[in-house]
Amino acid sequence: EIPLDCDIYVIGVQECISENFFNFWEWHLQKASCVRLPVDRDTTRVSGRGDDSFVNPKFTGIAVYGSVRLYKKLHLFSASAQPMGLLEGSKGGASVALRVFNKTIVFISTHMSSNAHENRQENYMTLVERLGTSLGNKHFHLLEQFHHVIWFGDMNYKIEQIAVDDCVDL
Repeated sequence: EIPLDCDIYVIGVQECISENFFNFWEWHLQKASCVRLPVDRDTTRVSGRGDDSFVNPKFTGIAVYGSVRLYKKLHLFSASAQPMGLLEGSKGGASVALRVFNKTIVFISTHMSSNAHENRQENYMTLVERLGTSLGNKHFHLLEQFHHVIWFGDMNYKIEQIAVDDCVDL
């Protein structure tokens, strides 16, 4: 169950097919006196076909909800969606940059390649470079210009050759 006593909720999706998912959270978080921060949805979506998505495209996306109490101190000043390429479907990163009081925070909802480890590393570096340019100053990488950067989503890393109990103990 999602607690209803937070000031900021950031929700990311991968392989989503409908805006209804975000609409549900908007409805649910109204109970916590939260509202969805306005942003052009085209700048917070990586859309594409692939992985059995022939009729309707899927998307990797992100939405931010803030408490009414904090709303005047919460400023979404930039958003960007960076695809990994036409043949990669909805792979990429959807991101928002927020200013909360005097701190900047970037949230990145990612869906990375499920192929080789090197592809995921390349996806990461591409996002660091492109999002730095699109969210902030074009002369700096993403990690050099914001107070906090929070990555989440489907990185497509798999734990193999280790027992479940050993993994939990880590």
